[in-house]
Amino acid sequence: MRRYNTAFQLYKVGQLEAALADCIKIIQDTPEYFDALHLAAVLCSRLGRMDQALNYIQRAHQSNRSNAAAHFNHGTILIALGQLTEAAEAMQRAVSLEPSHQSAWYHLGKLRMDLQQPLQALQHFEQAIKLNRQFVDALDKAGLCALEIGQIDQAEKYFKQALTLYPEQSDLLSNYGILLYKTG
Repeated sequence: MRRYNTAFQLYKVGQLEAALADCIKIIQDTPEYFDALHLAAVLCSRLGRMDQALNYIQRAHQSNRSNAAAHFNHGTILIALGQLTEAAEAMQRAVSLEPSHQSAWYHLGKLRMDLQQPLQALQHFEQAIKLNRQFVDALDKAGLCALEIGQIDQAEKYFKQALTLYPEQSDLLSNYGILLYKTG
C-alpha cells in the first residue's frame, strides 16, 4: 500500500514515468492489484502508450468490474484508439455504476453524436446538464443535437443558457448563429 501511495504521489506531481515504474514493480509483485493496474493504465494513456494502457485497464477489470472510474478511463482509452462503439459501451457501464458521473454522461453523448445517434446523444447531454446546470460544453452539444433532430425551441434554450454563462465564447456564438440562420 505504501508503494502505491508513493506511485500515486508521483503521478500527482507530474512524474509520470517514475510513477509508472513504481506501478510496474507493484504489479510484478501483486499481479491483480487493482489500484496499481488502474493507475498504470491512466499513466500509459497520459504518456500516449495506448496499447499498454488498454492492456492494463483490461487487467484491472479482471480484478474489479464494479469501478466506474475504471470503466470511464477504459472508454477514454478506446476513444483514443478509435474504437467508438466499444468506448460507448464502457461509458455506459460507468454511468450504470455511477449515475452522477457527469463526465461519463458527456463523453457518452459525444460518442453517440460521432455514431450518428443524435437523439440518444441529446438524452446523455441532458443527464450531464441535470448534474451540472453550468456544464457549458454539454449545453452546447445538447443544442446541436436538438437542432439536428428538429427541436428548435429546445436548441435555442440550450444555446441561450450556455451563452448566459459564457457570452463571448466564439463556438457558442457560432452555433447559435447557425440556429438563427436555419430559422430565418
